[in-house]
Amino acid sequence: MNKHYLRLDSENWIIKLFSDAFPETIEENDILLRETDQRHVFLGDYIFNPSLTEGTQPKYKYVDGEIIEEVKPLSNEQKLGPIRSKRNELLKASDIYMLEDYPITAEQKILVLVYRQQLRDMIETVDINNPTFPVKPI
Repeated sequence: MNKHYLRLDSENWIIKLFSDAFPETIEENDILLRETDQRHVFLGDYIFNPSLTEGTQPKYKYVDGEIIEEVKPLSNEQKLGPIRSKRNELLKASDIYMLEDYPITAEQKILVLVYRQQLRDMIETVDINNPTFPVKPI
């Protein structure tokens, strides 16, 4: 008989399924899911060797002895990642305007400086579910 285990993170999201038929160290908090003559792990009765994630997010939770399929919501920090990336691209694209010999007026340069500061400050105030970016002035 083979024993099938699941391993949870601190919020009870399933991060690993494994069988003792394969080399794996069983940790103290691992949960015995079932004993069976099958070597491969099934989640529930039908799902064979499932992907435990949707992208990078766990998608199964263990609650009161039951396995529940739901995708772990992104944290605010994870949602900010793509926003930061786009903001950084916009800053980089506006670097050229900061060169001393770039042909823009003093007024245009001030507008670009304000725009760049708005980009830097936006991370503190952006609506992470509906981000809007400052408009490039020139």
